[in-house]
Amino acid sequence: MPKLSEDRIADVLALLDSRLSYRQIAKRTGLSIGSISNIRAQYRPDIENLPAGRPPVLSPADVRHAQRLICSSKADTATKATSILRNI
Repeated sequence: MPKLSEDRIADVLALLDSRLSYRQIAKRTGLSIGSISNIRAQYRPDIENLPAGRPPVLSPADVRHAQRLICSSKADTATKATSILRNI
C-alpha cells in the first residue's frame, strides 16, 4: 500500500482538530476509518475521543422534571410522565 502524502495527512489532522468523527473524515477524504485511526494514533495521541453512541433524548432538566412528577405523585407511571413532558 502506498504511503499517504503529507498533504492528505495534514487534511486529516485538520479535520481531527475540528472534532469531526472518523466517519465524517472518511467520507470527506476517501480514506478508511482504520487509516484515520492510525494517523490519529501517530500524530495526535493526546486528542480526546469523541463521545460514543447516540445522544440522549431527554435533557438533564427533562429527566429531573420527570423525577419530580413521579415523586410528587403527579404522574403514577413513566408513561404518564412522558405524556406530561410532551405537552410542555
